[in-house]
Order: sequence, then C-alpha cells, then structure tokens
Amino acid sequence: MSFVCGRLEPGGAKFSYGGIRRRIGGRRIRSPGLSTAALHYTVGRICEKAGEESRLQFSRRFIAALTETTFKQCESFATDLELFAKHGKRTQINSDDVQLLARKSSTLAAHMEGLCKELAEAHDANKAYKKTRKVKKTEPAQESNVALEIKEDQ
Repeated sequence: MSFVCGRLEPGGAKFSYGGIRRRIGGRRIRSPGLSTAALHYTVGRICEKAGEESRLQFSRRFIAALTETTFKQCESFATDLELFAKHGKRTQINSDDVQLLARKSSTLAAHMEGLCKELAEAHDANKAYKKTRKVKKTEPAQESNVALEIKEDQ
C-alpha cells in the first residue's frame, strides 16, 4: 500500500502524513516527517560539500526544493519497485526489479548490473564454501565403518 494524498488506502492501512505514526498491515513505520528531516539534513550536507568544491552557495529554499524533489522521487521509486515485484507475482523486491528501475540511465544500469554480478558470485562462492564444509563434517563419520568395542572393567 502506498500513501495517496492523506487518504486511507484499502487493506487496513492508516496514514498520518505529518503525524507521529503510520501503519501498514499492522506494522508501525517511521513517520514521514522524520524521514523528510533526515533527508533534508543529508541533502544539506551534500550541497554544502558540493558548494565548497565549486565555490557556490546554495540557498535554503533551493535545498528545501531539492529535498522535496528527492523525497518525491524516492516515493516514485518505491512504488515502481513494489509494482515490478507484484507484476512478477512476488512479495519481495529483488535485484531484477532494481535493475529494471535503473534501465533509463545507461551508466546506472551498467553499474547495477556489475554489482548484481558481484553479489551473485559472492553468493555462489559462499554457497560452495558451505557445501564443502558440510561434506567435510560428514566424511569422517561415513568413512569409519570399523565397529568399536567397549570393554568394561569389573
């Protein structure tokens, strides 16, 4: 479910855009006001660093507008990712959905594809390591077919 103009969405979702809490499916989610404040702080710091490098000053209104645009874009990305997963009849968003989202920017798509390949290789290597570790643990027990005799001293 997603937030649409302060209305309640079907499925028991309760929203309070400027309020303290937001519930989706019975789970409590951070207030959008807190997320916006954190994003505003981050955008401000990035603008500050970029301003130092390029000897420019960014006004508070510009930073606020950039923050709002960034927040709206993140909401759009979240909605798109949810819809991509839903279209694939999945409940979880995976790397294919993120690659599909990044398809409009060729450099970002190439970067995401490289990251996905690295993650897949790391996952395969970890899987192979776990498999060999399992085999090593079970091999000694399988190889010892010698019956053990226990002598009790009385």
